[in-house]
Amino acid sequence: MITMIKKDITSLIIIGITIILSAIAYPFLPETLAIQFGPDNNPTNAAPKIIGLAIAPVVMIFLLFTRKDTKKFVHGANLLEAKIIYYIAQFVLLGGQIATILYGLNYRFNIYLIGHIMIGVIFIIVGNYLYRARKSYGYGIKTRWTLSNETVWNKTHKFSSFIFILAGMIVILINLIGNLTTWTFGVLIGSVVICYAASFIFYQKYSDD
Repeated sequence: MITMIKKDITSLIIIGITIILSAIAYPFLPETLAIQFGPDNNPTNAAPKIIGLAIAPVVMIFLLFTRKDTKKFVHGANLLEAKIIYYIAQFVLLGGQIATILYGLNYRFNIYLIGHIMIGVIFIIVGNYLYRARKSYGYGIKTRWTLSNETVWNKTHKFSSFIFILAGMIVILINLIGNLTTWTFGVLIGSVVICYAASFIFYQKYSDD
């Protein structure tokens, strides 16, 4: 395990950058840091700065140590996708840490807008790879219908790939128009529901294949 971690230079660099930035900023930050925000961009929760700055690095290290175990459940053909999702998570945590530090230093910006656009971008990235998913318990639209039939799995993931890309584009668009938090979550939840419903429809059509 330790040898595997040492080989993951990219992760160690990302974690190192996060820790170094936190250490440099620590003396200049207030004793409490905002760690959650409402739709109006005002803080809804705070924590002592030592805890606020520790959250992202701790989660990053946890993901690094558990990465080998999670890969066991991913089909070999989808290891690239699993790697991309893993690094997206690490970069999102790094971005969140930078935002926390900047806010603590009295730099004000639209955190909700940035966060929602990032979610849209993530949906587009995942959608671009989702059609390649191979049947497994670790990656993809895992329902009892998709897992029961190879054709249903493939049809569902080709359709879901389009839905994820479309949902990501809509999320970015509506947030550029205005602060539409309810619409954002409605689109994201709706896209997932549509994908799950599609898996049932494809099962009804192709279950005998």
